[in-house]
Amino acid sequence: MTRPARGPRFTFAKFVGLVVATIAVPAIIVGLFVLQAQDDRAQAHGIRGEYTVRHCVWDGISRRSPLYDCTGNFRADHQGFELTAISMQTQERHRAGSRVPAYVTGPHASSAGEQFNPATEKTTNIKLSVAMVVFLVAGWLLFIRELRRRRVTAGSVALDIGSPLPGR
Repeated sequence: MTRPARGPRFTFAKFVGLVVATIAVPAIIVGLFVLQAQDDRAQAHGIRGEYTVRHCVWDGISRRSPLYDCTGNFRADHQGFELTAISMQTQERHRAGSRVPAYVTGPHASSAGEQFNPATEKTTNIKLSVAMVVFLVAGWLLFIRELRRRRVTAGSVALDIGSPLPGR
């Protein structure tokens, strides 16, 4: 019984994409953790204080994880200075007059950062990294399975040297 000839399911273009993904995924993972480390460092070396919200506006980009652009005043805890009319992006919509723990990078900052729990942010990065690695491993496993399938279906070919070529 012969099998109907099927075209290759795993093409050269898919192989090149898999190789590029193999290079890109670790770079993205490293980038996520470098950005997280920079944010942690900015908070550690930043000036902590309290941000008083004047108003918040939804940025209109994503409904699933909305970001709000807020405007308000920042008062430092220990340095004794106040910044007026600076911006802050947050994932929660804060009402006018609400006070939010925040930090700025210095007395001339134009925006404040909301203090967050670094542990939850790092778990988000870890979840995203694990998902990318699983996707990459699954791609390589499919590629290896396709190579094995091709080898099994190709089998060995017997050549009869003494016969004339077809069509002559």
